[in-house]
Amino acid sequence: VPSLYQNDPQWSAKPYASSTLGACGQAPLCMAMVNVALTGSHDVLPMDAAKTIEEGGFASNGATDASFIPETAAALGLDAVEVSADESSVRRQIIAGKPVICVMGPGDFAETQSFIVLSGIDMDSKLVVHDPASDSRSKGWDFETILGQAESLWAISAPAASA
Repeated sequence: VPSLYQNDPQWSAKPYASSTLGACGQAPLCMAMVNVALTGSHDVLPMDAAKTIEEGGFASNGATDASFIPETAAALGLDAVEVSADESSVRRQIIAGKPVICVMGPGDFAETQSFIVLSGIDMDSKLVVHDPASDSRSKGWDFETILGQAESLWAISAPAASA
């Protein structure tokens, strides 16, 4: 999973949710990161994911409704399945190569709702986190902290090729 950040000049000033991607674009950046990881293609930029989210009616007033995940994933040709907020469920998804988009409640990542991507498990058995709002928070986090603050988790995958 590539690390993409809201403050990147390529897109930080682009409009999103009555604001900008730099101010409130965590959701589209997470979807763009996951799309690159699963497809290997850089065709879907954060602005493209933002447009899809807005067209679905999930973004307004500087916020993104967490229900954007399954519909936006489908619009990008991906599958999204909600995952239980327990360590074994999250481990299974990550080991299967499915990045997980987390809708985080108030806590270590923001004072309000925020979005991050879980992409792996490091050598210290911590979750590899990609936080589009912060390079310093994009590191290994313990399962307890992440799962204790997660409001919902979605495993994203590319559809299986038909035989």
